[in-house]
Amino acid sequence: EKPSIMAPLGDFFGQSFGDDPYRSLPMGIEDDSGYCYFRMPFRKKARFVVHNRGKAPVSLRYRLEFHKQENLPEIAVPMEPRVAVSTTAR
Repeated sequence: EKPSIMAPLGDFFGQSFGDDPYRSLPMGIEDDSGYCYFRMPFRKKARFVVHNRGKAPVSLRYRLEFHKQENLPEIAVPMEPRVAVSTTAR
C-alpha cells in the first residue's frame, strides 16, 4: 500500500521554516501543538504511521477525531499530497 499522505510533520503542519506559531482556518501551530482540519475521506480504513528518522528519541502526543459518514459521496476523493524529502543537511 502506498501512503496517501507522505510528508515530514513540520511540513504537514506548515512549520517547515521555523517554530513560529500561526493560526489559520484549516491548520496551524499553537502551544507546541499542530492541528489540521482538512477533510481526509477514506472508504474502509485509515492508518497513521510516524517515523523518527532522527538520532534522538522524541515524544509524540496526538488526538485523532473522526466522524463516520454512512454514504460517502462518489466525488469524495482521498487527500493525496506529496512532499519531496531531502536527506541533505541545510
